[in-house]
Amino acid sequence: MIVPFLKKIVASEFLIKYFLILSLIFAFVIPEIVHIVTFFSEKYGLFINKYFNGFHMHFVLGFTGYFILGYYLNNIAISKKAERIIYALGVLGFAYTVLMSAIASLIKNEPFVFYGNNTVNVLFEVISVFVFFKLHYPKNKKLIKIFRVLSQYTFGAYLVHAVVIGSIHTFIINPLSFNPLFSVPLIAVITFIISFIISGILNHIPVLKKYIV
Repeated sequence: MIVPFLKKIVASEFLIKYFLILSLIFAFVIPEIVHIVTFFSEKYGLFINKYFNGFHMHFVLGFTGYFILGYYLNNIAISKKAERIIYALGVLGFAYTVLMSAIASLIKNEPFVFYGNNTVNVLFEVISVFVFFKLHYPKNKKLIKIFRVLSQYTFGAYLVHAVVIGSIHTFIINPLSFNPLFSVPLIAVITFIISFIISGILNHIPVLKKYIV
C-alpha cells in the first residue's frame, strides 16, 4: 500500500540514501543497542527503548528498509573493494550471531539469541548474500530460465512467507522440534515450496495480480 510513496523516494538518489540512513539508525542500530543493554540490565533497556519509541519513526521501520535497500543495491555499481568489504561484514555478522548467542546462553543458562530480522549482524549477512548472487549469478541457460520463471512469483512469496513460517511453527514443526541443524533447513524448504505455491495461485487471480503481487 505504501509502494506509490516509495517510488517517489527511490526516484531521488538523495532521498533513497536519506531513507536508508534513517532506517539503519532506527530499524537496526537502536534496536541492537536496546537488545544488548537489556541483556545486562532490563531496567535500562526498557528506558532506552521507551525514549526512542517517542520518535515514532514508523515509516522507516520493519521490512521497508530491506525493500528499499534491495532496490538500491540492485541499481548501483559495486566495486571489487566494496564487494570484499561486504563479504567481510557478512562473515563478521555470522560470527557475531553464533558467538554472542552462545556466550549469552551460557551466562543466562537458557537459550538466548542475538539474532532477528532487524539486527545489524543479520543485515550484514543479508547484504553479503544479496550482493554475491547479484554479481555471481549462474551462466547456465537452463538455470537462468528457471530463475526467470521463479522471479515472477518471488514478490508474492515474500508477502506470504511470514504467515507460512508462523503456521509451520504452530502446526507442523518449529526449530526446536529436533536438532536445529536439520529442522531449520527443513522449515526453510517447506516455507519456500508453500510460499511459491500460494504466490502462483495469487498470480493467477487477475485482480490480485494487478494490484497486489
